[in-house]
Amino acid sequence: MIKIVIVDDNEDNLYMLESLLYGEKYKVLSARNGEEALQLVQTEMPDLIISDILMPVMDGYTLCKECKKDNTLYHIPFIFYTATYTNAKDEELAYHLGADRFLIKPQEPATLEMIIREVLSEASTKKSMKKGMQNIDDSLVMKEYNAALVRKLEDKMLQAEKAQAELQQNNEQLKTEIIERVKAETLLRESEERFRCLYDEAVVGLYRTTLEGDIILANKALIKMLGFKSLEELRKRNLSEAGYADPYDREYFLEILLRDGEVVNLESRWIKSDGTEIHIRENAKVIREEDGTVSSIDGVVEDITRQKQAECALQESKVTFDTLANVSPIGIFKTRPDGYTTYVNVKWTELSGLSFEAALGYNWLAAVHPDDKEKVLSNWQEDVNRKETSSAEYRFLLPDGREVWVIGYAVPEVVNGMLTGYIGTITDVTELKQQEIKLRALTRAVEQSPVTIVMTDIEGGIQYANPQFELTSGYTTAEVIGQNVRIMKSGLTDTSVYEELWTTILSGKIWKGEFYNKKKNGEYFWESAIISPIHDSNGRVIQFLGVKEDITQRKKYENELIIAKEKAEEMNRLKSSLLANMSHELRTPLISVLGYSELMKDGTYPDDIKKMGRHIHSGGERLLTTLNNLLQFSKIESKNIVPKYDPIDVTSLLDDVADEFEMEIMSRHLVIRKHYAGNVFKGVFDAVLLREIFHNLMQNAVKFTPKGSIDVCVTQSGDKLSIVFKDSGIGISKEQQKYIFDEFRQASEGYGRIYEGSGLGLTIAMKFAHILGGDISVESELGTGSVFTVTLPFREATTETQETITPVVASTKIPDVLYVENDEVSVSIVTEFLTGICNVDFALNGNDALAKIKSRKYDLFLMDINLGKGIDGLEVTSAIRMLPHCKFTPIIAVTALAMQGDKEACLSAGCSSYISKPFDRQSLIELVRSSLKT
Repeated sequence: MIKIVIVDDNEDNLYMLESLLYGEKYKVLSARNGEEALQLVQTEMPDLIISDILMPVMDGYTLCKECKKDNTLYHIPFIFYTATYTNAKDEELAYHLGADRFLIKPQEPATLEMIIREVLSEASTKKSMKKGMQNIDDSLVMKEYNAALVRKLEDKMLQAEKAQAELQQNNEQLKTEIIERVKAETLLRESEERFRCLYDEAVVGLYRTTLEGDIILANKALIKMLGFKSLEELRKRNLSEAGYADPYDREYFLEILLRDGEVVNLESRWIKSDGTEIHIRENAKVIREEDGTVSSIDGVVEDITRQKQAECALQESKVTFDTLANVSPIGIFKTRPDGYTTYVNVKWTELSGLSFEAALGYNWLAAVHPDDKEKVLSNWQEDVNRKETSSAEYRFLLPDGREVWVIGYAVPEVVNGMLTGYIGTITDVTELKQQEIKLRALTRAVEQSPVTIVMTDIEGGIQYANPQFELTSGYTTAEVIGQNVRIMKSGLTDTSVYEELWTTILSGKIWKGEFYNKKKNGEYFWESAIISPIHDSNGRVIQFLGVKEDITQRKKYENELIIAKEKAEEMNRLKSSLLANMSHELRTPLISVLGYSELMKDGTYPDDIKKMGRHIHSGGERLLTTLNNLLQFSKIESKNIVPKYDPIDVTSLLDDVADEFEMEIMSRHLVIRKHYAGNVFKGVFDAVLLREIFHNLMQNAVKFTPKGSIDVCVTQSGDKLSIVFKDSGIGISKEQQKYIFDEFRQASEGYGRIYEGSGLGLTIAMKFAHILGGDISVESELGTGSVFTVTLPFREATTETQETITPVVASTKIPDVLYVENDEVSVSIVTEFLTGICNVDFALNGNDALAKIKSRKYDLFLMDINLGKGIDGLEVTSAIRMLPHCKFTPIIAVTALAMQGDKEACLSAGCSSYISKPFDRQSLIELVRSSLKT
């Protein structure tokens, strides 16, 4: 018995072939796809394989190819039996794959059996010869195979369309016949046998049912379509109860049928015998009795499952294409050969700025930049003439004026050698273009840079050097490419510099430093360098970039500046030392001058002695003022003044300052008017700087006002405070107003100047005002007077910033004071100043002072700092603080050291307060009393 495997996914075709080969001579095994068939062949080892081409899972071509590649299966003869023949290439591919025959359906049974015998006979004689795919180029086979599949699919669709047309025609014919049968029942009965034959053999399903759905008649096509074996088996089903997959379809069918008398091309889903569903297209007509009652329903059923599946697949394919096209990050378009656009996707419209409607036709050219249109059209025409892939880089000009750079590619569609159109893409390269422009600009910047730029590998081998490198080093680029950067080493740069360099850059960090290198001609030069590592995408260092500058000249200037700076610092040290010595040497003798003169002018002496005392005291104060102004100016110039802000009552401070000049104002018979009575201006200021500003401006007003008045006014406007000093003095000319705030300048200068002074008072006042964030302005007219206005930022003192003052009850006991001083004149004056207030004891050096302290308890210490030989006052102060019974005893530093930092040094050593020499009696008494109270 001959064993044959038949492969076809169409049950009708399988049934037909099984029927043709039915008998004792053949054993037929069937499979519905190539994969199932291959397993069956490997198991059964048949004598022959008959296969269709188009099948799901694995098609006939692939099945044949797989069999011929298998050493155990290649000898089995293979017959292609297909209804989808399109052209000779399909048959050529089949034989190329190793097939023995390529048959077109249908074949007469006798012819088919004869061909089978021929193939089996040929196979027996050629069994020892190896056929198959061993030497076939797979890529060529696949190319032909894919082309064949396309042809098969196209042919299937043509056949489906043809079958549908034939079916439609048959339906119309059948409808006509049914109508004719109703009209001429007699004629139909005469041709009943002919009709029955036509009915049974029709390729579409035909039925007659009752209105309730019971099946009366059904032809073979319908029985097979629904998967039943006989009409009797089919009659067990009622269409109304189990025929339709959706009961609503049956209701809708009957509704139309009873309303219109017929149903035309109604689509629904029916259930087969195995429970699966098929899609059908149905035409039906009501058959009525003479009395109008419905006797039956005649209908025509067409299985459109494959058509529906094809439609679904086509729709899915269209949806998939539309989805992919519309989510694509690149623009997609389709055109006719002449450039007439028929399709664009969403991205294309976004890039061009045109809507879908505006993009179709030739309108898309409107979006192209005017400067690029001619180039685009020219390239397109040339490529169309050659039928080649077209490409172009051009710009879209958007409605908002922006330019979008794109690269466009278009692939020709050729059918039967004819160009039918183009499918293309456009990609946004605007960012790349911008980067390209930046890169070109960067390249130009590097090439034209006035600094040296060198790029090396990780070993230091030079890969690039810009033109400035040649100018700096003397080497040409050709000479150094591939050379190590060490060719420029002079040997004069410390090796530690190179060690630090390589450690830094190999760790991925930037190194900055300097080299002393050597040019090609042997000349030495300095280079400042910044060397940066370049990383790859994984963060690994792959190159180094060096940016270097010739700083030889700068180094020369720096050395000159260093020398000049050292000289300036030395001069500054000499100046500071001079001022310190001048301060000390002038203040110490001024104690005797001011002290004795104060005693002379205020004591019980004859008038001529008092007059001499006043002149001596006035000269001493003038000298002290000049000294203080010089020291203040020195502090300002050294920029060592840092404001200390505290709550200040501005009007009270002004009153105190005015009181300092009370005697002079009275002696000149001046009138001073204060325009702030009843107003309180409490703000946060530096009391020392503010007092100095007020003192210098009041002193200036008093000095230059021989007669008349002085007005002091305070006003507030927002966050600004204004203090005005107005006098009726000699005034200042417009020319002189330009420089009165300059140091050492006065309105009256030279040998003929009228007024005394250093010319620093207004300078110091202005600079202190600037330190406090304010300013001083002047308005004046010669011979009329002057108005000086101080403007300062005002921050009101809150309750949190107010200091609480605790009343101190004065003691009735006369305190004991030890004055440590090596100048006997100073001891004499201080003793005289404090007579009746303190019991003053003294020590001329530090050792005597410590000895007295250990044997006697004192209430206060007056401590000079420079005690000549032996330990100084700061050391004595530190020693006193070590004694338990003196730990909290007040110590006042009384010293001629009045330079910046001297007061701080005294307080840090343990002193409670500080007073600089020379001083007046009242100042000393107030400081002593306040120290004894704390």
